[in-house]
Amino acid sequence: MSSRVRKATRAKADLVEQFEFIGKNNPEAAERFLDAAEAAFKKLARMPRMGAHREYLNPRLSGLRMWPVPEFPHALIFYRSVKDAWGYTTKFQFSSAKAEADLGYTHGPLRPAIADAIAWFRAHALLPAS
Repeated sequence: MSSRVRKATRAKADLVEQFEFIGKNNPEAAERFLDAAEAAFKKLARMPRMGAHREYLNPRLSGLRMWPVPEFPHALIFYRSVKDAWGYTTKFQFSSAKAEADLGYTHGPLRPAIADAIAWFRAHALLPAS
């Protein structure tokens, strides 16, 4: 039985920011990234104990697991499975921390990032003009 999947607001924002970062240089890779991330979320929902269990000193991080996005080793998914009224729910938090540390990736507010990404895709004829 698969878990229900719920992405944290910050996880959704990080996914969009990573898509925009990758897409500036390689739009096809950005699409592959989103596809790979969604496939990883589905796989983790089916097998939530698949990710590496991590021990942290902070008790708020108890039960946190980690799994890399296939083909994108700098993109890590942090998640935990919790039992709720409907069974198990897998909560995901996507982190760009490894890309920040290893690649110098920086992110800013979500709305300008989306606007920049749309403008870039339109400028490269990958989206129709508005």
